Amino acid sequence: MKTLHLAVSLLILPFQLMAAPGHLDPTFGNGGQVLTDIGPRVDAISEIAFDANGAIIAAGRSQLDHASGDYADWAIAKYSKDGILDPFFGNAGSVVNSFGKQQGRISDLLVQPDGKILVTGWNRGELRGANIGLGRYLPNGTLDSTFGTNGLALISLGVQHSYTRKVLPLADGRFLVIGHTRNNPDGTTRRWFNPLMMRFHANGTLDKSFGNQGVQIIRLKDREEVRVYCAGMDAQKRIIATGYYNFGLEKSLMISRLNEGGGFDLTFQQPNSPMPGVVKYDLNRGQDEAWSIVSTSDGGILVGGQTFTGNDFDFLLIKLDAQGVPDAKFGVNGVVTTPIGYGDDTIRSLALQKDGKILAAGECTDPFGPGSNNIDFCLARYTPEGKLDEGFGNFERFPGTSVFDFGKPLEVAHSVQVQSDGKIILAGESQFNGAGQFALARILP
Repeated sequence: MKTLHLAVSLLILPFQLMAAPGHLDPTFGNGGQVLTDIGPRVDAISEIAFDANGAIIAAGRSQLDHASGDYADWAIAKYSKDGILDPFFGNAGSVVNSFGKQQGRISDLLVQPDGKILVTGWNRGELRGANIGLGRYLPNGTLDSTFGTNGLALISLGVQHSYTRKVLPLADGRFLVIGHTRNNPDGTTRRWFNPLMMRFHANGTLDKSFGNQGVQIIRLKDREEVRVYCAGMDAQKRIIATGYYNFGLEKSLMISRLNEGGGFDLTFQQPNSPMPGVVKYDLNRGQDEAWSIVSTSDGGILVGGQTFTGNDFDFLLIKLDAQGVPDAKFGVNGVVTTPIGYGDDTIRSLALQKDGKILAAGECTDPFGPGSNNIDFCLARYTPEGKLDEGFGNFERFPGTSVFDFGKPLEVAHSVQVQSDGKIILAGESQFNGAGQFALARILP
């Protein structure tokens, strides 16, 4: 009987080691990872969402056969919750919308209660202005002809550099799109970006009562800019956004609060605010920026990005209260930095688990040693107080972190989401020599 127990234990032990928190889930895709070719060149996931059945909807870009230039199209793929392409969605699991010889991508998406997929994105040509706005797809991947014009609600501001970053559903059924643009009142195209907001009705038409015929550009002073990389809602359903604030050549991480009327919330400010509605956070290096923002159950705001430490960039996580004051109980005066690789590390996406633990995903450079210039998926888990969760992860050099390699030299996780059973999905891109794939991984919690 002792021999039998020992044999069973030896059989179970390898699976237990492989199935530890922070390790790949072997029941997902191929050993925990999925790679999907959409087009012959670079494919990349910007964001993912889940439908009511737990299916994974991944949206981003695909470079198809535009041999005469570096062009990209909107792309969406649908997978089962276990990483299998849905053969009944689009063309054997994926959909591509081509805008011709233009560079574009879907930057964000949400799945509506009826299963329709709403996306925001942009496309721009070399000589023409960018088209920005929304698209909506039916659950089977075809464009929804009842939305906008044949499924698309795109507008041009007359300049090449306009980008949408986030689409937020409003309580009355309308949608708010947030991003930034170089559009200027004097008709010139300067280097500095202004925050951009657009409001759409549920059917995809612009809400002409908002801003200037549905579009609001928040004008800033000369040589001053705010780039919005992510937005969301705080605990009181107010709009929060993050990215960076730049004046001249000094870049600072930025958090702003916006109102639904199309401007900065003037009650949101601190002594270091460059303007009402914007709080900047500078670690005195002039190179800080943020890519993700989420609200916490205690009313706080979490921001993830990168900070320059003198030689390279590290994971940067900041917690603020509802008014933008650093939370002294989090990390060191509200700040946590984590150097995972020997090169640059960046948080691209944040998510919260049900227990309040924080997931920060992105990329790390040379995690296994300096000089190789390999960039891999990285994931860190922190306690609600900002400490690395040392019971999590597969990367021995930094307990609390995980590194995942798909076998190519350029791999970036752009999104992290938590499935209903607590398992963690990372999504992004895996590239080599001008060719790349949609990349997904599932991590055990």
